Amino acid sequence: MDDTTRPADTGYRFIGKPIPRKEDERLITGKGRFTDDFNLDGQAHAVIVRSPYPHASVAIGLAIAAEAEASPRIAGRLTRNFGVWRDRDGGRGLAFDALFEKDTALAGAPLTRTRRYRAHHNVGHFRFVECSRLNDGAPAGDVTPWGEVRSPLCAELRDRPLDGVEVRRLPRPGDLVEERYLCDENGVIEVEIANLSAGYTKRYSPVAGPK
Repeated sequence: MDDTTRPADTGYRFIGKPIPRKEDERLITGKGRFTDDFNLDGQAHAVIVRSPYPHASVAIGLAIAAEAEASPRIAGRLTRNFGVWRDRDGGRGLAFDALFEKDTALAGAPLTRTRRYRAHHNVGHFRFVECSRLNDGAPAGDVTPWGEVRSPLCAELRDRPLDGVEVRRLPRPGDLVEERYLCDENGVIEVEIANLSAGYTKRYSPVAGPK
């Protein structure tokens, strides 16, 4: 269409022509109906519930009213995967351990995940990651590193500052260690790392460090 052609002369049915508004009367007279005006038994309303804390996985809530007069309840779900990198093949490679997967329901929070093993290093170096999806078990899509955690796995390091302590592999399996992860209703995750053989526990937030 060149500059000399008017839209009304092109043969189009609607382009360049006034369209009569048919909805004005019912809107002006208060007879319009919108999605919020419908209320059916068993109706579900999707709402976004964002965690009040930074670095907490965003939760999507579903408010469900089973009966019209019943109070709605929120069933939250994580929208991202959360996990930690681990050594494999004797330290020659890495594997991702997805602790809390995307779409995990937060009903009954705090949720817990536990890992138990014999220590293979004097210091545990935990690198936490959250991501929007997993590709063959590895983080993919929007990947966000969390804070790193260093925790003593040998009793002699229990009360020592770990700054400057070299992570070294033990000549043989060491003390029995248990990791316990707790995820609250806001998607905030805390970590307890216990040396069960020596009888002590360290608590961390992957963002803030030790507690």
